[in-house]
Amino acid sequence: MLVDGDPDYNTKWEASDGVNHPGEPHWIILDFESEKTFDSIRLVKASQGSEDFGRNNLDANGFRFEVSSDKKSWVKIAEVTDDGDNDIYTGSFIPVTARYLKLVITQPEQDDKSNENQAVRLYDLKVFEYIAPAEHEEITEELFDVADEYVPFTNINVPNTSDFGFYILFLSSAAISAIVVISRIFSNRRSRLI
Repeated sequence: MLVDGDPDYNTKWEASDGVNHPGEPHWIILDFESEKTFDSIRLVKASQGSEDFGRNNLDANGFRFEVSSDKKSWVKIAEVTDDGDNDIYTGSFIPVTARYLKLVITQPEQDDKSNENQAVRLYDLKVFEYIAPAEHEEITEELFDVADEYVPFTNINVPNTSDFGFYILFLSSAAISAIVVISRIFSNRRSRLI
């Protein structure tokens, strides 16, 4: 029910055994059936689901994601603590390649001192496969061409200090060039649902 793709969040994955095993974390492992390279995750918590809508106190407050290719050795790729303000967690990270993704809930609900319930309620989990830019070399060359259009700092003839307008103009053009380069880098990052 966590990965069934229900767009209305009518189904949820729920686990509750806090009375018999207080403090033990709930966990779930996704098997992609082969190694995949992914770079982002989206987790919909209780307060966005149809049954628990608006009940933020039921949202998982702490969790971590781990990856493995053999289901024996696990590497942590993300950890979240005190996430009570977010009803949907979205995380991006450096692309990793693995067959298994493990979600470990370290704090099921907002009240970390309550062992009476300690239920976890999650409505949706999506993992997005990383797709490298197809023309990486051409994109890199284009970025350098854009950066070369601006005068390097070492070759600037500094005008009279009373010419404040020059500094504003120069700083504005330098900031714009940085924004252009950064936006082009991030616009080439693409993902698709696994």
